[in-house]
Amino acid sequence: MLPALIGTLGIALGIALLRFAWRRKTRLHSLFIVGGWMAIAVGLALWSLTRAADWGIALGTILFICVAIVLLGFNACARLS
Repeated sequence: MLPALIGTLGIALGIALLRFAWRRKTRLHSLFIVGGWMAIAVGLALWSLTRAADWGIALGTILFICVAIVLLGFNACARLS
């Protein structure tokens, strides 16, 4: 249970880092992008510890997609209003 929770936080942190890096072009832009993808990869690796490796990675990937869709939905709603 603990690896899944930490993996979920890692995936959410990775998505937040990617969103931050893509919205603001700073001197550390490439480091934020690499850090975001690494946090997502570590989160998926932690999800693989929850059950069989393929099942855990599949669940982590579904979580990643759902969080990304929710963030895209919030961005779309904010731009419409």
